[in-house]
Amino acid sequence: MQGMIKWTGKFFGLLLALTIIFISAQNAEALMLELSAEELSAEADVVIVGSVENTESFWNDDQTNIYTSVEVKVVEVVEGTLDQEIVEIIAPGGEVDGITETVTNAPVFEVGEETLLFLNEKTEEVSIQGEGVLSYEVSGNFQGKLEVENGTVGEVSIEGLRQDPGMLAELETGDSEDRLAVSSATEDLFIDNGHLWPGDHPEIGFKLGEKGDRKEQVLAAAESWNDSDADFSFLHEGELAHQNNISYNGINEIVWHDLNRNDVLALAYVWSTGGTIIEADMVFNESFNWSTGAHSAPGRFDVQTVALHEFGHWLGLGDHYENPELVMYYQYTGMKRDLHEGDLAGAEHIYGLADEGSSQSDNPDEEEYEEEEYVVEVSSKPELSDLVSGGGNYRSGEEATVQAEEKNGYVFDLWKENGEMLSEEAVYSFEVDKDRRLTAYYTLEGKRISRLAGADRYETAVEVSQAGWPEGSDTVFIARGDDFPDSLAGVPLAYGMDAPILLARQEGFDEETKQELERLEAREALILGGEAAVPEAVENELESFRLSVERISGKDRYETAAKITGELAELKEADFEKAFITTGNDFPDALAVSAYAASNEYPVLLTRGDSLPGATREAIEGLNLDHLVIIGGEKMIDEAVAGELESLVSNLERVEGADRYKRMLQLAENYLPEEAAEIFISTGHNFPDALAGGVLAAKKNSGIILVPGEEQTLPDELADFISGRNFKRNTIFGGPVAVSDEIEGVLEELLE
Repeated sequence: MQGMIKWTGKFFGLLLALTIIFISAQNAEALMLELSAEELSAEADVVIVGSVENTESFWNDDQTNIYTSVEVKVVEVVEGTLDQEIVEIIAPGGEVDGITETVTNAPVFEVGEETLLFLNEKTEEVSIQGEGVLSYEVSGNFQGKLEVENGTVGEVSIEGLRQDPGMLAELETGDSEDRLAVSSATEDLFIDNGHLWPGDHPEIGFKLGEKGDRKEQVLAAAESWNDSDADFSFLHEGELAHQNNISYNGINEIVWHDLNRNDVLALAYVWSTGGTIIEADMVFNESFNWSTGAHSAPGRFDVQTVALHEFGHWLGLGDHYENPELVMYYQYTGMKRDLHEGDLAGAEHIYGLADEGSSQSDNPDEEEYEEEEYVVEVSSKPELSDLVSGGGNYRSGEEATVQAEEKNGYVFDLWKENGEMLSEEAVYSFEVDKDRRLTAYYTLEGKRISRLAGADRYETAVEVSQAGWPEGSDTVFIARGDDFPDSLAGVPLAYGMDAPILLARQEGFDEETKQELERLEAREALILGGEAAVPEAVENELESFRLSVERISGKDRYETAAKITGELAELKEADFEKAFITTGNDFPDALAVSAYAASNEYPVLLTRGDSLPGATREAIEGLNLDHLVIIGGEKMIDEAVAGELESLVSNLERVEGADRYKRMLQLAENYLPEEAAEIFISTGHNFPDALAGGVLAAKKNSGIILVPGEEQTLPDELADFISGRNFKRNTIFGGPVAVSDEIEGVLEELLE
C-alpha cells in the first residue's frame, strides 16, 4: 500500500503538543476523581480569591516539559494562612517559542480573570522565579479553579465566604459544565484532539519496559484497538532495558515507574508538530497496585482498562465527559476491556476505514512484524489427561477450542481458570491473546467423595479458599506453609472473621496464591506469626496488593497463639465458655480440634509437654476461664503441666487415647454436630494439606477426620464411626499421595 509509514518514533522535530491524562488515586472508581469543594478544602493548604495579573511559560531545567508561571494577586484568603500579596502558581503546559505543551484536565488561566483557587504548596522546585521561591499548584486539577463573577462563585457570594468559610462546602467545583457542553455537542460520542499519526496506514510501533501479565494486558489493549476498522496498527517492537520515566527521545515507550505522587495513576504523552504526531509515551505509576486478573480488588487498577484509555490518547482521542460507557470517559468506572461504539467511531473518524489487508506493509524492505505466540495449557481435576484436549501453541488472535470428554463414569462439570468459572459447556472456544491455563472439573457419576488438592500445600490452600469463598472475602489470613502452629491456632479467629487462610513460602507467594489474592478482592490481610515465620518480604508483597496489613505475633508459637486468643476475645466481646490446649510440638491434636474450636468460638492454646509457657498461663488468667480441655495423654502433656493448669481453672478435662486417631474420634463424638451432612478428611501423618482446611470445615458446620492416608484400609473403630453417622458427602484435603485412592474407595463404600 503506497504511503504506508511505520512509526517507531525515529523522527525528531518541533515539539508542539503534549497530552497528559491525570488519574486520581483517592478513589478506586475514578481515572480523575470528582472532588467536592469540601474535599478540595480538606486537601488544600490554602483557599484564596485572586485576580490573574500575568502568565509566562518556561521550560524545565532538562528541557523535557513546559510549565506556566501564573502571577495571581490575592484578593481574599478564604481559608488557611497566606502572608503574600502576590502568589506564583505553577500550571503544567504552556507555549515557548512556538512550542506548545497541552495538559488535559489542567486549569487554564487568562489575564484579568478573577477566580477562587484551592492551592497546595508545590513540592517540586519548578519556578520561573528560581530556587527558594514558594510556589503553588492547583489542587484537584481543573476542579480546584472556580470562576468568580460579580462577587459570587456560583450562588455563593465572596462576602458570605468571608464571614463563613464553611460555605465552601456549598460550591459546585471545577469547569466540568464547559467540558460537558463540548462532549454533548459531539454527535459521535468522541473528542478529536486535532492531531494524528501520518500516512495512509500508520503503523505505531512501541516498546515495553515490562514483562509477564502486565505486558500481556497492554498488548491485549493494543490488539483491541487494532481490531477496529480504523486504518492504523499498533505494533509491539520489543522490550526496553529500563523502567525510567519517559523522555522525548524518538522511541514510543511504555514503562512502569514510581512517579512519587498520589494523584496520578498513569500518564500518556503525545508529541506532535503541526497536528502530526511524532512520538507517544505512556507511564504507569508504580506507586499504585495494578491488577491483571479477571477481577480488580479494591485499591487495584486494571492494566488493560487503563492501557485502552491511554492508547486512545495516543491515537488523538480526547477525554469524554458525558458517557461513562466509553473507554475514553474521563473517569475510571470499573473494568472496561471492550471498546464502545463511540470509541471506535472516534478512531475511524480520525484515520478512516482500513482497506482489506491494509494492516500489512507492501514495502519489501520493511521488517515484517512477527505475531505473538501463546501457550494454552489444559488439565483436569481429578487428573485425567486423556479426557481433555485443545492445548498447544497459538498465534495472537487465533481461535482455540478446548474439549472435555466424558467416559469411565466421569461427568464434566465446568471449565475454570485461576478459580474463575469460564463455561459449563464441555466444548469451549476463545480468541487467544495471552498464555492460558484452563482446568476441566469432573465428578464421578454417583460419587459422593471429592478432593480439594493442588500440586502442593500452597495450591491446596488456594483450592480450599476458592471452595469456601467463591465470592471473595474482605479479609485474608496469611500463615507459613512449612510449619503448623500459627495457622492451626488461627483457625477460630479466621472463622470468626469469615476469612480463608493462604500459605506463604519464606521467599514469598506462589503465582497461584497471588492470583487468589486478586480474586478474593480482600481489603486487609492478617499475618499469623513473627518475621521468622512469615518474613518481612511477604508483608511487603501484601502491601503491594493495596491491602491493609497487620501481624499477630509473639516471640514464639506459644505467645503467638496467646495473642491470637486475645484477638478472638476482642472479636467475640464475651467470655469464652471453654478453651482447648494442645502440645505445640506436634500437629495432629491441634488439627483435629481446630474446626470444632472455631465453630464453637473456643480458642486453641499451645503448651510445651513438660512446662507451661508464661504467655499461655497469662492468656488463661486473662480470659477468666472456667473450663479447659487438654488434648493428649501424659506422654504429650505431662501431669506437672496438668497440675498447673488445674490451679488456673475450676474444670479441667483431658481427652486422651492410645493414638491420634482415637483422640480425634473422641473429639468427633463430642463436638461434631449431629446434623453434619459432610465431613472433611485429612491424613493423620502430615499437616500441610489441611492447614487451611479447618476454617472451611467449621464454615460447613463440620469437622476434620484424620485417617492413615497411606494405608489400604481404615481402622475398624474409625470405619464404624463414619458409617454410623450417615454422612452424605466426604471431601478429602490433598491428592492420592496424602490420602490414597484405596482409602478413598473405602470411604466411598462407607457412604453407601
